Amino acid sequence: ATRPMWTLIGAVLIFGERLNGWQWAGVLIALGTIFLFSFTHKPKGSTPEMKGSRLEGTNHKYYVCLALAILIGACSGLYDKFLMRRYDHNAVQVYYTLYQALMMLIVWIIEHKRENGRLSIQRVGVIMLISLFLIISDNVYMLALRDPDSLIAVVSTIRRGGAVIGFAYGLIFLRESNALPKICCMAGILLGLICLALGSM
Repeated sequence: ATRPMWTLIGAVLIFGERLNGWQWAGVLIALGTIFLFSFTHKPKGSTPEMKGSRLEGTNHKYYVCLALAILIGACSGLYDKFLMRRYDHNAVQVYYTLYQALMMLIVWIIEHKRENGRLSIQRVGVIMLISLFLIISDNVYMLALRDPDSLIAVVSTIRRGGAVIGFAYGLIFLRESNALPKICCMAGILLGLICLALGSM
C-alpha cells in the first residue's frame, strides 16, 4: 500500500516534480486511505495474540521479500517515466509483454511439473482475459506518462486508485466482512482522485 509513496518521493527528488495544493491533497488522501485499508482485513481464525501483528512469527525472509517488492515497484514506476520520454510507448509495451510472457512461461512450466496438473479450457480463457485487460491498462498508463505535462507522482496514485474496483467487487459479490471500514476507505480513495482531477485541470 505504501509503494506509490516511495514513487512520489522519487519523483520529487529525481525528476524534480512539483505538485500543487490540490494534487498534494489528493495524493496524501488516496495513499493514506489505501494504507489504512491494509488494517481493515481480519484474517480467519485470528486470535487475540495475533492483534499486535498479523505477520508475527513469520519467517524474516518474507519481510525482506516484501521490502524488495516495494523498492522494485517504486523504481519501476520511475523507470517507466524515464522510458516514456525517450521511446515510443507501443514499442516499450511490446518488449515488456514479450519478456513477461517468457518469464511467466518458465514459472508455469516449473509449477506445472511440480503439481503435475492440467490446464483446463476455462482456465485458459480466464488467463487470456486477464492478459487482455492488463495490456489495455498498461497501454493507457504508458500513454498518460508520454504526455510531457504528466507527473508520475499523480499518474501512479491514480493507477493505484483502481483498488476501488477490487474493494467493490469483494463487498458486492464475495460478501466480505468489515464492510463499513472498507466503504470508508473507498470513499477516501475516490475523494483523493477527485482532488487530483481538480488539481490537474
